[in-house]
Amino acid sequence: MITIQRLTFIITLLIILSGCNNKKSEPNNFNKKTNSSKNMADTSLGKYDLLIRQGADKYLAELDKLHWFEQTNLKREEVVEYLNEHKKLPILCIYSIAENLWHDSEGYDDMERYLELTKDYLKLANIQIKTIHGFDNGEIDLATSSNSYHYTIKDFEPSNDWIEDGFIDNFINQQILTKENCNKRFYIIPPMDQSIFVLFLTPELHQQAIDKGIIPDNPNYYDDKEQLFHDANEK
Repeated sequence: MITIQRLTFIITLLIILSGCNNKKSEPNNFNKKTNSSKNMADTSLGKYDLLIRQGADKYLAELDKLHWFEQTNLKREEVVEYLNEHKKLPILCIYSIAENLWHDSEGYDDMERYLELTKDYLKLANIQIKTIHGFDNGEIDLATSSNSYHYTIKDFEPSNDWIEDGFIDNFINQQILTKENCNKRFYIIPPMDQSIFVLFLTPELHQQAIDKGIIPDNPNYYDDKEQLFHDANEK
């Protein structure tokens, strides 16, 4: 979950970023367009930063242009509600379009957690599991009505409870979704903490969203923001 400490950090960061623009900030102007063409033309900012500076209406407009709600499991009114609740934190826009599925990146020191995670993801993908088994050596056997799968978690041991890097992409995306002829893939939103939120999109829609600035193109987007925060404090 997004912690109070993390939200406090983001609020402080936004104040710092606003001060760098040499203009008075409007704390409640999330739904208003900025009047500064200079800020909008700042090439040092990524497409996501430039888009969220234009407000929630613009962010929703870009989603509508891509027919986002016709191609995903999300309801437009729920996204609008999220954006309104977080209007003072536009940096969180990406989380408005996260699937209703999140999990911690810790606690994977037994196979049951991996099995439950796999079940949750495949349920969202409408893929029925016929059998699934996990073994103490980190191996998983899974069968659907048409295919069988085998996967081995690297360096699986009780002393390491972090989820394996690449488990979602290597096993669920590349093996199961590909072979089951599912046209969508799971994409992890740049994390702010150890919680994992995902998008469930076609590769084409995912790339279009990056091109339009709906999704940050940097997987370490929030890490970069935290570094900027620390750098500003040291000056």
